[in-house]
Amino acid sequence: MPTVSNSYARWMKKEQSFLVISVKDEHICSRNFKYGSLINYKIRCNPEIKLVEIAELVLKKYKCQVTTSICSRARSWALNEYEKSLEEHYGLLRSYGDELLRSNPGSTVKLDVTVKPDEKTYFDRFYVCLNGLKEGWKRGCRRVIALDGCFLKGVCGGELLTAIGRDGNNHIFPAVVNVENKDNWTWFITLVGEDLEVETGEGLTLISDQHKGLVQAGKDVMPNAEHRQCARHIYENFRKVFSGVEFRNLFWRASKASYPQLFESVMNDIRLANPSAHKYLMEREPKTWSRAFFEVNRGCDSIENGLSECFNFVLLKVRHKPIITMLEAISTILMERMNNMRRISDTWVQDICPSIKKKLDIAKDQQRFWSVIPGGLSMFEVRLGNDAFIVDEDKKTCTCRMWQLSGLPCHHAVAALFYIHKHPEDYVPSWFWKDMYKVAYNHHLLPVQGMNQWK
Repeated sequence: MPTVSNSYARWMKKEQSFLVISVKDEHICSRNFKYGSLINYKIRCNPEIKLVEIAELVLKKYKCQVTTSICSRARSWALNEYEKSLEEHYGLLRSYGDELLRSNPGSTVKLDVTVKPDEKTYFDRFYVCLNGLKEGWKRGCRRVIALDGCFLKGVCGGELLTAIGRDGNNHIFPAVVNVENKDNWTWFITLVGEDLEVETGEGLTLISDQHKGLVQAGKDVMPNAEHRQCARHIYENFRKVFSGVEFRNLFWRASKASYPQLFESVMNDIRLANPSAHKYLMEREPKTWSRAFFEVNRGCDSIENGLSECFNFVLLKVRHKPIITMLEAISTILMERMNNMRRISDTWVQDICPSIKKKLDIAKDQQRFWSVIPGGLSMFEVRLGNDAFIVDEDKKTCTCRMWQLSGLPCHHAVAALFYIHKHPEDYVPSWFWKDMYKVAYNHHLLPVQGMNQWK
């Protein structure tokens, strides 16, 4: 007999009974009210499955209509079954660390715990630096590290701290991943310095936002490093007080100014527009967010921490997961990226990385407006109207400072090089070449066995 799911009846007072008027015998009720078990397999195949898709699957297979709230609870149940409990995950961290060291020799794994007065041991922090990423950064990337942290969305909370490198094509090179349950930048930066062999920060540039405690930790641990702050974060706070297109344009002109005289000129315009705005920006240490005061010969003219923001966007899909599942998901993302970068670089025809070649082509296009006057030896005066800069071909410098900051010949330098019939490509540093790029991604991240095979 079919299950009655939709029927209409009328109460008959004299007979003291119901008269059934119509019956729709289509079955739309589930016999198994633990909906998670119905979709457990689909969840495992696709953890990011949408609630609407779950409802469609249940309707198609079981002829059962379920609400999105039921689907949400079912998905949570299935994911919890798949990922085990949080307590089990933290209990397996030592085994997971041992497996990482076994499968990727040379890696660094550190697990810190806290023993409470009740003599119980609690998780404190976990640090991972895989050997393939460590060696790739040391051998093929510029000495630039972007530091940032994002909050975990799981039940236990905590923070995910990352250190991101910059490869020869101006793309992100994920270097280190660390999971903490509290802010401890000093501990993190110390371990990063030891793994990447830059303990004091000599020749290193750190880029970060205005994270509490991060700036001071960087100064204490790596006193010789240049510490830059993300100009976008400073602007977001600036525009809350001084909004408008004029202030926006002036701020970015000041942050992108490559030499002090230009910075002072723009800041004077800001002072004339609003003295309070000028005072606000000067209190934010311009040397940390304006190119005009960056140290030269670092091979990086970046004023934003877009590298970390880009990587944090990738982590949005995994930062709500239990700790081991999250770390394995991040490891999978990194393995796929390293493999994709190797595959893409094999298709490059030119010896210089594509994004660098594009910048050089722009400089070649801009140089045609400038006239070159030889000054003797290797020095040239490059002039356009009242603007003039001095280019030294031997020292690879220009008084606009962009050649020293980025490592690439600026359009003033390109004009001087064309004047003496030389190719700008010959003056591109080695870290922008395809061969160096391949060195960075030639170090592999080796696979890790499943939980049932750990010690």
